[in-house]
Amino acid sequence: MMFQYQAQLTQFCSINNTNKDKIKSSIMNKIQFNITQIVTSFSVNKNQDLIIVGFSDGQLLQYNLVSQEFYFYNTTSKDSKNASIIVIQIFQISDIQYAVYAVSSNALLLQIDIMSKKMTQSIDLRTLVNQDPNITLSKFLIDQDNQRYLFCFNGQKKAYVWNYSKNQLELNTKIEYVALVKKDFLKDTIIDIKLFIDNVIGILLIDRFELLIVNGDKFNMIAQISYQYPRILNYRFEKNILQILGLHKTGVFENSYNLEIYKPESKSECSFLISIQEQQNLIEEQANVAIKQKEIQTINGISLINQENQLIYFYIQVPTTDIQNTFLQISQQKNSQYVIAPYDVDNNFIALSNDTFLTLGQQILQFTNFSLTFQNNTDLLINITQNKITQQIIFQNMDIDFACFGTNQIYISGIEKVIFQNIKISQLNLKECSQQDHFKVELNKFLQQQIMNIQSSKVQFNNFTQVQNEGSLLLTKSQEIIIEKGHFKLNTAQNGGAIYFLAIQTKIQFKESFFQQNTANSSGGALYLENIDNCIIQFDTVTMIKNNKALIGGGLRIVQTNQKKLLLPQNFPFSNNIFENKAEIYGDDSTSYLQNIIIKSNDSTNEELFTFYQNQSSVPKKFQNDYSRYAELRQFRSGGLINFKMYIVDEQNRYLSFSNEKLTLGLYPNDIDQELNTIQISIYQLNSTESQMFGQNTINYFQYNSLDYSFEMNEITVIGNLNKVQFFYINSTIQTNSLTKQPILLSIEFRNCKLGEVIQQVNNNIFQCNQCLKGTYQLVDPQTLYQQSIQQNKDINKCINCPQSALMCKGDIIELKNGFWRHNNYTDEIIECDPIINSCQAENPNSINYCKAGYLGPICLQCDILGEV
Repeated sequence: MMFQYQAQLTQFCSINNTNKDKIKSSIMNKIQFNITQIVTSFSVNKNQDLIIVGFSDGQLLQYNLVSQEFYFYNTTSKDSKNASIIVIQIFQISDIQYAVYAVSSNALLLQIDIMSKKMTQSIDLRTLVNQDPNITLSKFLIDQDNQRYLFCFNGQKKAYVWNYSKNQLELNTKIEYVALVKKDFLKDTIIDIKLFIDNVIGILLIDRFELLIVNGDKFNMIAQISYQYPRILNYRFEKNILQILGLHKTGVFENSYNLEIYKPESKSECSFLISIQEQQNLIEEQANVAIKQKEIQTINGISLINQENQLIYFYIQVPTTDIQNTFLQISQQKNSQYVIAPYDVDNNFIALSNDTFLTLGQQILQFTNFSLTFQNNTDLLINITQNKITQQIIFQNMDIDFACFGTNQIYISGIEKVIFQNIKISQLNLKECSQQDHFKVELNKFLQQQIMNIQSSKVQFNNFTQVQNEGSLLLTKSQEIIIEKGHFKLNTAQNGGAIYFLAIQTKIQFKESFFQQNTANSSGGALYLENIDNCIIQFDTVTMIKNNKALIGGGLRIVQTNQKKLLLPQNFPFSNNIFENKAEIYGDDSTSYLQNIIIKSNDSTNEELFTFYQNQSSVPKKFQNDYSRYAELRQFRSGGLINFKMYIVDEQNRYLSFSNEKLTLGLYPNDIDQELNTIQISIYQLNSTESQMFGQNTINYFQYNSLDYSFEMNEITVIGNLNKVQFFYINSTIQTNSLTKQPILLSIEFRNCKLGEVIQQVNNNIFQCNQCLKGTYQLVDPQTLYQQSIQQNKDINKCINCPQSALMCKGDIIELKNGFWRHNNYTDEIIECDPIINSCQAENPNSINYCKAGYLGPICLQCDILGEV
């Protein structure tokens, strides 16, 4: 099928869509329509027998490709000057029944019953989210699986998610930045963007089609084909094969892409078994098994290319007495990795000497199924230190037997990654060893990793020292942890400068321990506790956490990243033990998440009366179960702007404080960046029959003022019923993690319109007080003026232009020029004075009743002989 679309489109034609040569297909039918109509969108069902076409004037065409029957729907209305159809979606309900949705640029959502050829539903998306009735729609999508509409408007930097099953706006959907595609805005013009599957995107430009795949945080281009004005008709994804059918200015294209070969985890591997009795033959055999070429998928099929980078894995079983010689042999090999295991499983004890590991020269050493035995007061050790070649060491499935942990019996330094996996340690005593050495970890630098990871049902440290390390101590999934006489100082990590606790079940106890001058680049300057649920946290009177720092939680932070509810332990925030710490963003000493919002009025006119109550007891009784705090705004002009400063606070009521510039430039760590990016504050109305809102009702970090730590909400116009109170509520995404889950109730008392304003009726229940702007005025009572205009059926309910005799007019103010006089400030009966006497000087700040000194009375003609004024 094909559209003939040009600058001035004159006809629509459909050509037979078969598996034959599409260029030679014949025209099935032609449909004539107006010369001013332009095709703006179209959609085809999966069976390829129904097509819906949208036009620039809001009309819709339904065409059956089998019976060749067609029908036009007229969706135009009074306000449809720019009501072009921009999106059409077809959903198959049964074999013969379809749900068809069309959306116009003026945000009208239409549902069509193609069987009865009727429009069954019409929804104004702007009304759903309280937007300006003049705003136009940019994008729209129906998510049937989650029963929601996703859409955005032109000129706004946000998307709306409307759950049509619950009839409410969703706030909990997190949108995360993935990657960026840049084009030359001077040369390239994007027509459309198509998301085929989760990580495959098609970009249609004026002169080409590009297909890209998302790998991590980058886009990789799969194809770039030159087409003039390409459009996608249909696509199919099956068994990792993406088939795309489309058209362009001069024809039709159909392309297939195998996405399997573009997966980042796909690898070319082969394996085989070789048997060698003599180790010296290993080098020769390795050269014979090198992979020379590999297959790749191209647009022309499968091709072979040279294999430039290769890595060969060897599994070597050696006698325990010959390990040192094995290290020497394999150190000469390149592009290879070895797994070394004992030749005899029953005799797997390594005969250690102090130079066993000195000849190690591989980048990665994997050591498995051996046993190591250390005795008291011996000099035997494993010493792998400052090796410039070895980057990673893996000890796997090993037994290590210590009578006591001596001085550096396992000493590994300068290695990027060390893994102990499935290790059984027997007879290990870290308390009062026979050589009287305390356990000490210092001067390690693995900032993004853990310098030590311990998982055991019970962990107990005694006389444990951790000084000047980069990388945290991770304690995970233990029932009980006891840290006694520990000293943690000058350590740095991403989260938990000293210790990172993960999923501890029962109790964490600190005795006579000190945490000082530790730093977390993200959260928890000294301690970071994640998913601890009902775990008990105990500090004795001696333990001290002081002078630590982080972005969030200078001393300690507790977070809950699973679906369970956050529970803070008893005695939190532990102020007797945790003090004088510093956090840049919030939570100086102890914190979890942001907790509450404090609202202040930013009205500079002092006409409104605002009160904010921080106690739930102040909320009106009928709302107390649903709202946590209460804000009251009185003497508000219907049609005025809400002007609030909102401060988000932690458990100790410290204001959230961050740098908007650093956040925008991406200078915060990823986890902090994500937490700040998700913060939103929104305001909604409870009753839409007697109040309405227009403008930006949701704010985020774009509206954050880094100088006074406030979120500024000042772009919402509110109208309502005069001399009545209407209720609204303020919600925030911080409630997802905070202990306070209820939103804030806001009441607005709409005053009557006053002098200098005129009443505009919006509907039966809503009236707006329109201020007379500069250059206009009105001195009649608004209620009286409104009633007179109705009774007399005259157009008098409006502001009056400023007269020539006035310098300036605004509201109920008229400032006269010199030479003119009026009886008082509440009349617009202005009289010209005698220019010869020049006694009327309204512009003179020292004049009284518009008269200069020595004159009084009407038009300032009387002399003030008695000095009355």
